[in-house]
Amino acid sequence: SSVIMEVEDLGKEIIARAFPNHWTAIMHEWGSGSLLDPNNPDLAEYKASEYWNPARSDHYIRGRPKGYYKGIDDQIHYSSGAQEGKVLEGMYYRPIPPKHFVKRAVETIEPIFYQRLEEVLAKFPIERYVIV
Repeated sequence: SSVIMEVEDLGKEIIARAFPNHWTAIMHEWGSGSLLDPNNPDLAEYKASEYWNPARSDHYIRGRPKGYYKGIDDQIHYSSGAQEGKVLEGMYYRPIPPKHFVKRAVETIEPIFYQRLEEVLAKFPIERYVIV
């Protein structure tokens, strides 16, 4: 299981490096707004963070309360509060369906990774490094 976690972490790291604005990659992986995948293992942490809109009672993209807030792009933004709690999907923002490209990439490379790992372990002269 630790190898599987390492492969998944590697896949996420590759995507994060490929996309300087990693939050965009995350949104495309898990979706956004009303289309976001509720199976995202980090969703509860996101909802409990400073990035979650407190006027958002569901997954629809909604207007924020008046004031400054930190966006998922790590920038400070200002909301007038005029649209607080109102659904903004369709008017100003388009929800993104989840594409799960990291998951698919990991699933694609996983069998190759295990095959290569078995080859390395079969050829590795472990007796030279382990004293019994």
